[in-house]
This record gives sequence, structure tokens and C-alpha cells, in this order.
Amino acid sequence: MKKLVILVMSMFFFYGVALAAEEKYGVVDLQEVILKVEDGKRAKAQLQKEVDKKEAELKKEKASIEKLGQEAQAKFLSEEAKLEKQKELQERIVKYQKEGMDFQTELKKKEQEMTQKITQQVSGIVEGIAKDKGLTAVFELNSSGLLYLKESVNITDEVIKQYDSKSKKGKK
Repeated sequence: MKKLVILVMSMFFFYGVALAAEEKYGVVDLQEVILKVEDGKRAKAQLQKEVDKKEAELKKEKASIEKLGQEAQAKFLSEEAKLEKQKELQERIVKYQKEGMDFQTELKKKEQEMTQKITQQVSGIVEGIAKDKGLTAVFELNSSGLLYLKESVNITDEVIKQYDSKSKKGKK
């Protein structure tokens, strides 16, 4: 009976070691995928256009506010006129700051939407590659908390190629 228990335990041990030896893990750099796929490049370029346009608007407004600030300090203005200019200056500063913060919030939201859209498509691609390569698990390289993984398979480039390939087929 004792020999049978030892034999069964040994079989489970060696079976577990054999399984562990067959396990392969993959990693994917999702940030790199988002930046390198064509949809990501287009989205980034579109966001950059919006940023450039808004920065130009804000730069003009800042120059206008600075001019108003100088006018508010002119010596030839009456006290009443100075107070009126200072009031207008404060209102425009508050509006300027609010515009900048609102734009930052809107930009983050658009970036998240773009990222989420690409990530959803990437998820299916990663699953397919993992199955084809016989990977046990695939970890996101930057956010998984993973600092070391012996003999991992980096599938980032393959994900980018398949994403762009599927994206082009979907647009035909």
C-alpha cells in the first residue's frame, strides 16, 4: 500500500514537472503596439493636430491677456478704468486656465477612447498568436508588474503586423 502511494505521488510529481517544462509564456508591449499600428499612428497625428491648433489659440489668448495686463497698469487710466481692466483681466485669466484644463481633459478622454479601441482588437490577435505558438499565458510587458520571465516569447512585432493586416482587409 505504501509503495502504491509513493508510486502514485511520484507519477504526479513527474507529470507536474513535465507540464511545467512545456509551459511557454509570451509578452507583448501594448504601448509599442498602439504607437506603431497604422490606426495608432493616424490617431496620434489627429490628436497632435488638435493639440497644435489649441496651443496656437491659447498662445494668442495669453498674448492678449498680457497686453491687457499692461493696459491695466497704465498710469494715464483713472482708478475706475484701472479697476475695470483688472476685473476683465482676472476674468480672462480664469477663462484661459479653464480652457486649458478642459482641453487637457478632453484630450485624455480621446486618447483613452483611441487606446481602448485598439486594445480591444489587439486582445483577439494576441489570443490567436498565443494559441498558434502554444503559449500558456501572455503578459503585458509594462503594466503586469512582471520584472523577469525566463524564456518568454515577445510577440509585439507579430501583433503589430497582424493588426495592420486585419485593419487593411477591413477597409477594403
